[in-house]
Amino acid sequence: MLSPTQPQVGKPVEFAFNPLLTSLARAKEISSVVYLVDDKEIKAEDITLFRKGDIYTGKIALPRNTIAFFLTFRDKSTSRSGKMVSEGFTVRVFDKNQQFKEENYALLAKGYYEWCGLVGRERDNALIIGWLEHYFKLQPQHKRKYLDLYFTALKNEDADKSKPIIYRELESLYTEKNLSENDLVLLQKWYGNLYDEDKKVYFTNLLKSRYPQGDFAVNERYLQFVQEPDIYKKKLLYENFKRDFPKSENLKSMQLSLAYLFANQKNWEGFESIVSSIKMKDKAFLYNSLAWEWAEQNINLDKAQELASQTAEYAKYQLIQSTENKPSYISNSQWKEQLKINYATFADTYAYVLFRLGKYKPALPYFKDASEIFFNNIEVNERYTTCLEQITNTESISLLKNELERLVRAGVASEKMKRQLQQCYGKEKGNLQGYDAYLESLESELKKEIRNNLAKQMFSESAPDFKMIDLEGKEVSLADFKGKIILLNFWATWCEDCAAFFPFLEKIRAKYNKVNSAVVFLFVSTWENASNRQEVVKDFLAKNKYDFPAFIDKNNSVSLDFKVNHIFAKIVIDRNGKIRFKQTGVSENQTLMAEELSQMIEIVNEMN
Repeated sequence: MLSPTQPQVGKPVEFAFNPLLTSLARAKEISSVVYLVDDKEIKAEDITLFRKGDIYTGKIALPRNTIAFFLTFRDKSTSRSGKMVSEGFTVRVFDKNQQFKEENYALLAKGYYEWCGLVGRERDNALIIGWLEHYFKLQPQHKRKYLDLYFTALKNEDADKSKPIIYRELESLYTEKNLSENDLVLLQKWYGNLYDEDKKVYFTNLLKSRYPQGDFAVNERYLQFVQEPDIYKKKLLYENFKRDFPKSENLKSMQLSLAYLFANQKNWEGFESIVSSIKMKDKAFLYNSLAWEWAEQNINLDKAQELASQTAEYAKYQLIQSTENKPSYISNSQWKEQLKINYATFADTYAYVLFRLGKYKPALPYFKDASEIFFNNIEVNERYTTCLEQITNTESISLLKNELERLVRAGVASEKMKRQLQQCYGKEKGNLQGYDAYLESLESELKKEIRNNLAKQMFSESAPDFKMIDLEGKEVSLADFKGKIILLNFWATWCEDCAAFFPFLEKIRAKYNKVNSAVVFLFVSTWENASNRQEVVKDFLAKNKYDFPAFIDKNNSVSLDFKVNHIFAKIVIDRNGKIRFKQTGVSENQTLMAEELSQMIEIVNEMN
C-alpha cells in the first residue's frame, strides 16, 4: 500500500507491507531496497523499515529526476545463498500535474527489464511489451533504439506468435536508409534468431566490411577465441586480439580463461605469466574455483593452499573497505553483505584445502567464519563440525557437542551432524540411553516456533474448482477429492529448485500414505512450453525415478485460478474445500521446508 497512490517527483512516498500471504511469510527478518530509475541509471538505496505486528512500514525519498522505482523486500536469511527469497513492486512516478511523461514508458520498460535481472525475478514480458508499444505510438521516431528489448520480450512471452511481428519489423527497418552499426547488428542478430540464414549472412558480411573495428567484429573475434579448444592456438588468438583491440572489455575474461587452462595443465610458468598482470579483485574467483576443484579431486593441494590463502586474506581485507568501488545499482547494505559472502566463500575453500592437507587446527577458524556467515547452509556447517571433530579430544568433546546442539536447535544440521551428536552423547554418558528424547527436546523448540509462525499464515478462502488431466489423459477435479486434505504442488520440469525438493516431498507423501489416506498429494505440472507436455513430464519422472501422481495444467489455467506467480508453489486445501496455506518459492534449508509442510498438513488435519 502506497501513500500517495500516485507518487510525485521530489515528494516522499510512504508504504506499508504485509508479508504473510507472500513468499516472505516465513521470513524472520525482512530488509528493503528501493531501485530508483532515471534517464541515465538505476540507483539502489536501503530503506529503513519499521515493524508493528506483522506490518512493515517505511518512507522513500524521490529525487526530481526519478521516473519510476522498484520497491523490493527480501528475507535477510536468504541473502547469503543463491536462493534469494524476495517480493517486488513496480511503481511509476508522476509529474506535478499527475502525468506520466510519454518518453518515460521506454525507460520504464528498460529499467524494469534490468531490475528483474539484478534481483533474480521472473520478468512479466507482457508489461514490457505493453509499455514499449505505447511508447512506439507516442514516439515512433525513437522506435529503433528499443527494438531489441521489444523483440526479446515478444519472444519470451510467446516464441511462435512473436515471429511474424518481429519479421515485419525487421523488414520495415531493412528498407530504411542510413542504417547505423547498431541497426545492422540488430538485423543480423534477429534474422539469425528467425533462422533466415541468407539475410543473417548478408548482414554479417556487411558489418565486417563496413565496420572492421566495430563491436560486431570484436565479438566475432572473441567468439573465435572462446570456441578454440587448443590452448596454444587460443593464446595466439588472445595476443592478436589484444593487439587489434587493446581497450576491449573482453581482454580480462580471455586472460582468466587462459590462466585456468594453464593451471589445469600444471603449466605454472604459463599460469604465472598471465595472472601476474591481473589485479586480485579480478582473479580472486579464478583462484577460488581452482583451489576448490583441486581440493575436491585431492590434487595440487600445495598450489591450492597458495591460491586459496591469497583470496581469503584479500576478502578479509575487503571487509573493512566499506563502500569503495560499489556500483550504483547495489545499495550500501547489499555491498557490505556481498563482501561478507565473498569472504565466507573464500574462507570455506581455504579451510577445505587445509582440511585436505590434514591441517585441521589452521582450517578451523576459517570453517567457523564460513559457518557463521552461511549459517543456513547445512553443507558448510557439516564441514565445520567435521573439522572440529578431528581436533576434539576427550577433554574438549563438550565444545563439539555444544556446537552441534546449537546447530540442531536452529534446524541447520545434517543427518551426519546428528550422528556426530549421538556419538558425543554416547561418549559423555557412556551409553545411548535417553538419546532419542534428548534429540527430540533439542528439535522441539524449533518445531514449536514453526507451528506458531504457520498459525499466523493460515487463512480461509474457497478453492477454485480446478480441472486437470493425469498422464494417461484422465480428468480430475476438486470434487473428486471431497472430504480429503489436498496438497497441490505446482512445479515444472525445468525448475531445479522443484526437483531438489522432490525427495523430501516423497518422504512426506510416503509417511501419509501409511498413516492417513485422507491426505492427497497432487503434483501439478505448469508453466511448460513444450507441445507434448505429457511425454515431457513422463520422461522426466522416469529419468529421475519418481512415482508421484503428476497432473497437467493445460494452458496454465489452474495456476492462474490459484494465483500462482512463483514456483515452486505449495497450497494446502482442507476437507471443506478451503485454501488454508499457500507458500511459494524455496528455502535454502530444505529440511526446514519439509518440516513446515508436515506441520501445515498436521494443523489442517487437526481442524476437523
